Amino acid sequence: MHSQNEAQEEIKSKINDAHAAFYSTHTRNVMFKNSQKMECAEQVARNIDIELLIKNTVFILPNTNKIFFNYSMFKTYAHPSIYGVIIKYTLTLFNSCIEAHNSFQIHADLNTFSISAAHRYKSAIEMFCSEFLHSVNKPLICEHLDRFYLYNTPSMIDNISTILNPFVNDQIKSKVEYVSKKDSMHLLKQFLP
Repeated sequence: MHSQNEAQEEIKSKINDAHAAFYSTHTRNVMFKNSQKMECAEQVARNIDIELLIKNTVFILPNTNKIFFNYSMFKTYAHPSIYGVIIKYTLTLFNSCIEAHNSFQIHADLNTFSISAAHRYKSAIEMFCSEFLHSVNKPLICEHLDRFYLYNTPSMIDNISTILNPFVNDQIKSKVEYVSKKDSMHLLKQFLP
């Protein structure tokens, strides 16, 4: 049986192969990079088991109420037609933590997240916030949120927040903690194999 680290490396290798195959038949765009990145993500999602990708993107740290989200993995395959699947799975993890611990924490590694990424995934973020704040499974799941840690916080977080703030309510904003890139490496070791 593969260890978590071996499984992660195997998935990364498959993603790299899918990217290489995509760019071997597509010249890298300078002007329309966002649409090309989405097209590449669709190809990755078609060629690798989506459930496997999602489970390695967002997961519960064993025996805790901590849910980890890996943006670097997410961006390799996420595209609009599967946002709902990713969000539904994530909400299931929230509910599992609430049932087991009556609370949960979100730990999101935003390494490489940028303003263009905020624009590219704006609809996913809006959809997630809408589902998160109005979940039919449990009224206001966000009431059970202890903290929302954002690691590798981009230097332009204020500009990015301006784009995303309309979708996030004040209750969530008060629970967000930004972790600098300098402090992130040490703190993220608990989540990474």
